[in-house]
Amino acid sequence: MKSFHFRFTLAMLGIMILLTGCAQSSLPEGQLFSVPQGTPPTIDGVIDSAEWNAARVETFADGSELLTMRDAEYLYLAIRGTTEEMIAANVYTKENGEIFIHHASAALGTAIYQPAENSWLKTQDFHWQCRASDNSEASQTERSAFLDQEGWLAATSRRGTPNELEYQIKITAENLPLAVAFMRTSDPEGRIFLPLDLADDTIQPTPDGLPEIRLFSPETWMLLDLTN
Repeated sequence: MKSFHFRFTLAMLGIMILLTGCAQSSLPEGQLFSVPQGTPPTIDGVIDSAEWNAARVETFADGSELLTMRDAEYLYLAIRGTTEEMIAANVYTKENGEIFIHHASAALGTAIYQPAENSWLKTQDFHWQCRASDNSEASQTERSAFLDQEGWLAATSRRGTPNELEYQIKITAENLPLAVAFMRTSDPEGRIFLPLDLADDTIQPTPDGLPEIRLFSPETWMLLDLTN
């Protein structure tokens, strides 16, 4: 009888292990995370708690915060630094096999890299736009045109609160690989980044401009679940 119970217990454990294995995602543990739905915020560089109350909050190594939420069309990101000094940021996404760098500082610009042999090759450098920090009709028209053309928008560093940035990025896929690196005016070559274990070229400074070839590892980035 004891032998029967032992064999039965082993069999049940085996079934449970098989079932658990079938249910697990093929992604690394913790890699895929869901982005909550929220009401579109005003992209003005001020993180209003009433606008961002539905957001998911991730914490950088220094205690700064990354807020994420979405609606049916856009992903919304906000970065809040722990100090009051001005910040700039690079938001990296992988879309349709290409890597996009969405840069916000005193101006906005998009750079694009395509896969090459064991590396990524630059196919588009930054073309700086949206430098104006006012809300004139001309400035708003330029921002609207940038959003339509580039598929994203952010408040520049000179708009809103100096240590806060807000982004909106058009959703092009249900799952979006994403990495974020920001820097402070006191240390423009330093990088504060997410995910915390980033080790590719997303965290490397580029004081002489973007290199032609870079080593990105988007498989190690955060993977956002943007399904409705």
